[in-house]
Amino acid sequence: MSIRGSILAPARQSSRRGLAVLWEVALTRNCCGFARRPTSPSGIQRGPAGVAAVLRRGILAAAGAAALSAAFPAGLSAQGPPPAAAVDFQRDVRPILADNCFSCHGPDESTRQARLRLDTREGAFGPRPRGAAVVPGDAGASLLHQRITHADERLRMPPPASSGKTLSAGQVDVLTRWIEEGASWRQHWSFEAVAAPP
Repeated sequence: MSIRGSILAPARQSSRRGLAVLWEVALTRNCCGFARRPTSPSGIQRGPAGVAAVLRRGILAAAGAAALSAAFPAGLSAQGPPPAAAVDFQRDVRPILADNCFSCHGPDESTRQARLRLDTREGAFGPRPRGAAVVPGDAGASLLHQRITHADERLRMPPPASSGKTLSAGQVDVLTRWIEEGASWRQHWSFEAVAAPP
């Protein structure tokens, strides 16, 4: 027997036993232990002894499940999905803007559209004739949010016809939550001024 075969043999046997238990439980439907089919692939005993074996395995499985639920009291299925973490500008927002917006609203003045810069804090939060691109805490008043969620595809940003890019629903959600959470604009730690510890 090869090394691989010797390592996998116990796993195969336990897998077969598990399938046999499932087979037995599926076929055994009454309290007396009579099966609907005369044979099973596992060779588990028929009658009360077979039912007792299946019940023992079921009790062990239930005990294991109880132990797991005790070990993890805040189960995900009981309480729904965990709350979304706060949106981080550097980790979550900047990559979306860089991939989808900076080609037209970034540092290159020759390709910049509508005199809007989204790569700087001043450009994103600064006053504009029709309002600021980003109004911290108010997604409805933010021109950025209005344009990425616009119903008319011709006015929605980024324009798919010229850029070939579209924002996914998840990306729109990240940008919306970022604005609603106050649109923090924390630069990478290497760009922040060094301060003495308190």
